[in-house]
Amino acid sequence: FSGPQLKVVATMSSGWDNVDVAECRRRGIEVCKTPDIAADAAADIAVALILMTSRNIVQGIDAIRQNLFHCWKPFWLCGSGLINKTIGILGFGRVGFGIARRIKPFGVERILYNDLEEIEYAENCAQYVSLDTLFSSSDILCICCGVNSLTKGMVNSKLLQRMKRTSILINTSRGVVVNHDDLAEALSDGTIAAAGLDVTDPEPLPVGHPLLTQPKCVILPHMGTNTAETRVAMSVNTAKNILAVLN
Repeated sequence: FSGPQLKVVATMSSGWDNVDVAECRRRGIEVCKTPDIAADAAADIAVALILMTSRNIVQGIDAIRQNLFHCWKPFWLCGSGLINKTIGILGFGRVGFGIARRIKPFGVERILYNDLEEIEYAENCAQYVSLDTLFSSSDILCICCGVNSLTKGMVNSKLLQRMKRTSILINTSRGVVVNHDDLAEALSDGTIAAAGLDVTDPEPLPVGHPLLTQPKCVILPHMGTNTAETRVAMSVNTAKNILAVLN
């Protein structure tokens, strides 16, 4: 940090885990973030990952690039549809609600969620269940929770083993929520069917990490908020946060 002239640290993100908030508090420095703006874009990318993993889209793109597509085959690259599936959402905040709102028209049978407590606005679109039920019942499980002492490293081999062998794990929250070594093992031994990650720990994953060569794992470069509209809105909001503190 600079000297005593520093009054505010404004981060253009929905979280502030990249800022030493405790040190800022100690020095009387205000910390600002932009939590309300990026939820729609993040929910969009979660749905994109659901479709990419469930329908083997990346494998299809690779097949075209490698000239492996020569004729129609009845069961080649067959994925799984969303009709009558159960979608689970861990953390039913802005992003979780956005996923539920977007995924319902696909014809899913149930949308389940788990959070610290039941959420009133979720009543008409999702059902509150225990953490164990969420992991054991979901065909596709979306992680949207914040990072804290309860969620850091939460998704480990113990929880992954409760999932169906046909299930898919999606993480658009923060990489530290998932134990990536346990996830790689779960994909390798068929504990779960696939995973779609917009976030990892660390970012990027080190060269040679088993997830990078796992054919059933789609990894994006933390691009959940990467729309021009969202980034402009986040920039403007960050500037307004700074002015609000200084004024």
